[in-house]
Amino acid sequence: MDRCTFQPIAPILRRVRGRTLNSAWPSLSACQPLKVAKQVAQHCSMLARQTSPRFESVSGHGVLEYWLMGRPPASNPTWLPMVLGPFSGSELKAYMTRISSEPVPEIDSEVDESFPFYHPDLGPTNIMVSDHGNSVTAISDWEAAGYFPKFLVATRPASNPAYRLIIPNTDAEKNERSKMLVEALEGMGFVCLDTAYTKWNMVKTSPA
Repeated sequence: MDRCTFQPIAPILRRVRGRTLNSAWPSLSACQPLKVAKQVAQHCSMLARQTSPRFESVSGHGVLEYWLMGRPPASNPTWLPMVLGPFSGSELKAYMTRISSEPVPEIDSEVDESFPFYHPDLGPTNIMVSDHGNSVTAISDWEAAGYFPKFLVATRPASNPAYRLIIPNTDAEKNERSKMLVEALEGMGFVCLDTAYTKWNMVKTSPA
């Protein structure tokens, strides 16, 4: 069942070789984590070539994206997903301005009306790497993929705890994996607006 449209869907699955990045991390050599981060960034750059004039899902509906949304109203059942949009760049900025007292992070899409295709859940359990750890073999969990504001591509890994490793005692510096991915994405031309986004997100005042 599609959580945005409540229409039946039929996922097509294919088995791939490899391990999740989260489980492979302890056995990677000193240079392999950065190599994997750069490959993920390259995939993001390739996906971003596909664009839409609106912030929307692949099917043209609203996006299941709580990180850009106001607080769910008390009347909304906890089991019922809430979606945001579709919005043009100016409409998204107006919405984000309305629900927070802090300035909205810069939205390129307000100017060029182009939202890149993006997988918003690139945490270490959704990245598959080869047995030897040298390459990315698959990216899973595409349910929430859609067309997002460009600033989120490099900002989300810096601000979302889901991008961190979850196996205890495998990340000497708590956010090491996230920082590597952010730097790799910046190397591909994406801009991290973590400080501006965090300030905006911390003082959201209005319901969705």
